[in-house]
Amino acid sequence: MTARIPGPRPDSLPGRRLEHNPAMQTASPTRTRTHLRQIRFEGFRRSDGLWDIEAVLRDERDYPSQGFERGPVAPGMPVHDIRLCVT
Repeated sequence: MTARIPGPRPDSLPGRRLEHNPAMQTASPTRTRTHLRQIRFEGFRRSDGLWDIEAVLRDERDYPSQGFERGPVAPGMPVHDIRLCVT
């Protein structure tokens, strides 16, 4: 984790600009996705006047991996599939 330094960002101060980086203008390299994380939140109004907020966090890898307790995990299978409902 990077510590946040209090105060304005250096590039937002008057007269300060980020330095030009020519390497950022080169042709885009090819990319191969290796991981997908999806986070979804849904809100529901209940008939009793309360609310339910449901959240799902799902991680998938695009390569075979080894789970610590569950053993082999095939590509595309969830590594995490966590669901939470708060009322």
